[in-house]
Amino acid sequence: YEIKKGVTVTLVGKITVRGNITITGGTIRTTPAAKGYFDTGYEYTFTLNGVTIDGEGNEYSGPIIDNGNPKTIINLNRCTIKDYKIKKNNRDGIIELYGSALNITNSTITGCTGGALGMILGDAGAGSVNKVKITSSNITDNKKVVFSGGSMDITIDGGTFENNDGSLIAVRKLYSTGSMVTINGGTFKNNSAKNGGVISSGGSTVTINGGNFTNNSATDKGGVIYNSTAESRVYLYGGYFADN
Repeated sequence: YEIKKGVTVTLVGKITVRGNITITGGTIRTTPAAKGYFDTGYEYTFTLNGVTIDGEGNEYSGPIIDNGNPKTIINLNRCTIKDYKIKKNNRDGIIELYGSALNITNSTITGCTGGALGMILGDAGAGSVNKVKITSSNITDNKKVVFSGGSMDITIDGGTFENNDGSLIAVRKLYSTGSMVTINGGTFKNNSAKNGGVISSGGSTVTINGGNFTNNSATDKGGVIYNSTAESRVYLYGGYFADN
C-alpha cells in the first residue's frame, strides 16, 4: 500500500492486520476520540517505509501499533514517530509487543511521552522474547522510559539518543528469562532519570561494545547504568564515558 507524499490518513478505528503488509509514504494520524490503531497479531510481518506517525501533541489512551501474539515482526524503515503522548497514569505505550520482533532502522522518534510503564513496551509469555533492534536511528526529546519491559533482547547499532527524560531503556527479568541489552555504538547524551539515565536493569545482562556516553544523569543512582538486583550483569568492552 502506498500513501502519496503530502497525504494524511486518519485511523478512525482498529485496523486488523492479517497478512504480510507494507505501507509506504505519507502521514498516519488518529484522534483521541477515534482511537484508531493497527492490530498486528497472528505471526505476520508489518512494515512501514518512510511513514510519519504524527500524534499532533494530543494525548491518547492506547497505542498506535499493538501486537498481541508472539512471532510477529514489525519493521520501521526511514519512519518518524513524533508528538504522540499517552495519557498520564495510563499503562499503555505507543507501541506494544508480545514476544515479537521490532526493527527500527534509519528512523526518528521524537517529542513523545509514554504511559506509566513507558513508550515502547514488551511483554511475553513463558519462553518468549521480544527482540528489538535499533539501527542508525535518532531517539530524542522524549519523556518516560522509551524501551521498557520484561524478556527483552535489545540491540543498538549506532544512532543518536539525546535529551530523553525517564531512562532510554528499562528492562527486567520475566518468568525465568532475563533481558539482554547490547550496545555496539551510538551517541548517548543528556539523558536523565531517577535511576539509570540510559539503562535501568533488573535481573538482566548489559553488554557495551562501543558508544559515546556523555552528560547523562540520575537524581538517585546510575547516571548511565543502574542495576537494581544482584543478579544483573554489566560487561564493558568499549565506549567513551565522560561527565555522567
